[in-house]
Amino acid sequence: MKYKKYDIIEQIAFLWKLIYYQVLQYKERHKDWLFVRHEDLSLNPEEEFANIFQNLDLNFTTKIKNKITVLTNSKNPVEAPNNKAHYLRRNSTSLVKSWTDHLTNDEVMKIKDIVWDISKHLYTNDEW
Repeated sequence: MKYKKYDIIEQIAFLWKLIYYQVLQYKERHKDWLFVRHEDLSLNPEEEFANIFQNLDLNFTTKIKNKITVLTNSKNPVEAPNNKAHYLRRNSTSLVKSWTDHLTNDEVMKIKDIVWDISKHLYTNDEW
């Protein structure tokens, strides 16, 4: 039997699809769990983290709010300097779409075609 060889873009898209299929299963089975999209955290960090803290009955202090602002503000770089894996000071708003800067339009469309049946439950067409 001959198998199709998938390129790295397709492999990553299939992996994303597998992971988020499972996330959607958890979301369906665990109505009491809190699910937050990374994009929402990145676009509205203060509001989203305040909501998380409230849901967990934790105190959202000024110190925490200020730390979130420092770590996510627009003066921070989008990419981690020297590809440092755990560099946390990032321009969170610009980070949301930065993955598309590394791909061609054809590659983005290929990813969308592969993951759409799952991603449509998490993202609108406009968010692509």
